[in-house]
Amino acid sequence: MKKNILWSLAIALGLFATACVEDDNPDISEHPWNYKLTPVNVGKVPTGILMYNPSSWWSDAQIMRRLEEEYDAETGKYGPYVKVAAGSYELFGTNRDYHEEYAQNLGVIVENVKKAKIDYIITPHISEDRNKMFPYNISAQDTVFINMLSGHTDTLQWKNDGSMRFAIRFNAQNVADGLGCKDNNTLLEDCSPREYRLDNGQTVQVPAREVFLNFVRRLSWFMTESTYFHFNGRPVLVIDGLRQLYSRDPRALYDNMRSIIKNEVGKDVYIIARQTQWTPPARWQHFWIEGHADAVVPEKLTNLENGIGWDRFDLHNILINEHLKVNREYYANCGINYIPSVSPGFSFYVQDGRWDYPIIKPDPQDFRERCWSAKMQLGAQPMVIVDAYNEWNFVNAVEPTDPEYGNGWGDTYLNIIAEEFGQ
Repeated sequence: MKKNILWSLAIALGLFATACVEDDNPDISEHPWNYKLTPVNVGKVPTGILMYNPSSWWSDAQIMRRLEEEYDAETGKYGPYVKVAAGSYELFGTNRDYHEEYAQNLGVIVENVKKAKIDYIITPHISEDRNKMFPYNISAQDTVFINMLSGHTDTLQWKNDGSMRFAIRFNAQNVADGLGCKDNNTLLEDCSPREYRLDNGQTVQVPAREVFLNFVRRLSWFMTESTYFHFNGRPVLVIDGLRQLYSRDPRALYDNMRSIIKNEVGKDVYIIARQTQWTPPARWQHFWIEGHADAVVPEKLTNLENGIGWDRFDLHNILINEHLKVNREYYANCGINYIPSVSPGFSFYVQDGRWDYPIIKPDPQDFRERCWSAKMQLGAQPMVIVDAYNEWNFVNAVEPTDPEYGNGWGDTYLNIIAEEFGQ
């Protein structure tokens, strides 16, 4: 009996001593992602904004219905419930001609961009005319659009007075696909030449690599315009789809692009590569890292598709900040500038009725926090790109909406951009 009492006392003392020992288990307050984004003041930041041609969306009655219908989750209606203030506008059409309507619509966009104190507009993709040789190898309607942005519209009531700059964007993947260079088994150097038929009925074959470079050469002619945007004295060229431009020697290809533009324009180009959202930078070693683009900007990080979504939904803005930080540091070690992007939202619902991925609803405070994050993660040569002005099929737009209709936000997002990057 006495022995049992002694054992009980020993156990009790042991438990008491254990209870007095400080808990060494991790605490949530120590987690590296347990923080809040707060305002950042860095002064004026050079800012560009991506622009789309939305005319194909306006003609789709289902897209318009899902954009404007009242939100009702119980009946599977997940749209933003807004109306675009400018209505269903067009910027260029199949008639490939100048029209007062197109110019006036562009003028409204330019004035809105000015409200946001944005420095330059990044064009919709400028397309190749695959049927024509250099120097006629640019889509005619794209040429009309660029001429309006350049201010060559004296016959129209609206023209760019020189106060708004622009930079060209094109999709390298589209050009490569047109040459049959679709994957790493069909390198640009090995693809079949393109055959052109001349006016005299004869045909001529041009190597695929030369066709690509001739397209870049033709694009460079627009860089001589007085309204073309220059960053640190260099004309900016934004390129999508470089992840699908397969070359045996990326550095030689990029150097060729640079030398061609230098010969045509007399200036060193500033190449900005757009990187697929949420991808690790090391994946692109054989593309723009070896090619040595001047800068990299991520595509919209509000896009949480393809299996990357649900685990990044709750801490979305924090994880955006962490992603920007990792990429900025990695590219800095490669001698490449990093340009953060900011986006207001993303949803597949308006485009095709899907809601199987996280829907990022436009929210002013969320967007402002992403602006703070972008300012925290500026590269050595600071710049920010707003992605996007009017990508309405994915509810990714800062364009004004009717404030009297549904969840309309008016000029809210333009004002936030001005406050965060334009001061």
